[in-house]
Amino acid sequence: MSTPIFNASERLYVPIEQIAIPSDISIFGSHFGENSYYADLAGVARKYVPQHILEIGVRFGYSGIALTSGALAGGAGPPVTYVGLDAEFFSGPLPDDAYGNYRSNAVAAENFRRFRPGVETEFHTCDTRLGLPKAILTRRFDLINVDGDHSFAGAYGDLTRVWPLLNQGGLILVDDMGMADVRRAVEQFRDEYAADLAGYQVHQNDRGLALLRRGKD
Repeated sequence: MSTPIFNASERLYVPIEQIAIPSDISIFGSHFGENSYYADLAGVARKYVPQHILEIGVRFGYSGIALTSGALAGGAGPPVTYVGLDAEFFSGPLPDDAYGNYRSNAVAAENFRRFRPGVETEFHTCDTRLGLPKAILTRRFDLINVDGDHSFAGAYGDLTRVWPLLNQGGLILVDDMGMADVRRAVEQFRDEYAADLAGYQVHQNDRGLALLRRGKD
């Protein structure tokens, strides 16, 4: 498992700053889609061309739009499908940010309609710590982005719950590997599922992105 799954030269710029809510511009800056996390997500998707994408942690649709943009750039679809799961605990941190009054999934759905109208989207408001929606349990996905609860139990639980939904050769992405609990959860999952993994990498960006690729039977 020594061959890199992804490297920085494969990044793909996506204009996430054009759709970011004001609070997030204040957090991440005005060009955070160009040379960091979202460009990495888009680059991964362009390289591996997933047609069916699942994400835990929607956050207004930024990463979903980055992933589907990359998939489309790589030639996926039609259609490209995106399923987003979010507990909707997050709101904008600035009191004068009007978007802080809206639910993440509703904002994400509108962002997809405006910027990626060809993508088939589906959103579920749920706390994945309690389980995944029954509606998706028989579905299979080519790429799954795990960005939900960042405790050890939350991250590890999400990984084990989505693993049966991942197609052979598919990818799981986990960001915030700089957080000790997230890293510990990913590493424990990696060790326990090593026999089923075709690749593992921690890509160094501003957050730290883990990539786990499922092998083929």
